[in-house]
Amino acid sequence: VRNTLSNYIHEMFNYQVDGSFHYLVDAYQARENQWEFNGRGDYILNDELTLKVFTDLYLSKHSDTTVAYRNMWRFKPMLYLLFNSFDVQGGLNLVYQDDVSYVSNALNVYPVFKVRYALYKWLRPYVGIGGDIQRNSLQGFLQENPLLAPQVTLRHTNQRFVLYGGARGDIVGQISWHAGFSIGEYQNLHCLVN
Repeated sequence: VRNTLSNYIHEMFNYQVDGSFHYLVDAYQARENQWEFNGRGDYILNDELTLKVFTDLYLSKHSDTTVAYRNMWRFKPMLYLLFNSFDVQGGLNLVYQDDVSYVSNALNVYPVFKVRYALYKWLRPYVGIGGDIQRNSLQGFLQENPLLAPQVTLRHTNQRFVLYGGARGDIVGQISWHAGFSIGEYQNLHCLVN
């Protein structure tokens, strides 16, 4: 179930909020309830500067042999700057998650910075840094692998740091290209020994 509310006439202040609910029971009697709320807003300061805010709230309860509440809140204020052919984005990604059984700190702070340059229509290079907590759930695991064994260990993936870059461009009409790279440091990748 999902519902969305937003202003469709774009003005100086724009917003969008949505929410969803998922309930899952597998053949081994594992249960998972998930509430998800997302919000975004932007305030146009002038032609070059825009302040944007993104937020997500995930409330989940997983029951198998034990019951675990796994909640997460993300707040990401960003400043977008457009000048000449440059598009610069900078801000912070603050993520609070209360599943401290495997991570010592519940609050994680990551820098977010991205620069794009429109050199030509067919060549637009970009580079950026960031980090995040990637939410993992039983529903997501079962979508990746429907034959998953029971009593799976659920942990959010900590993307401690990522450096990425590349270029993209439009060739003609509906034909475009994109090439890039990404280097990162991760903790708690599922299905791997960490």
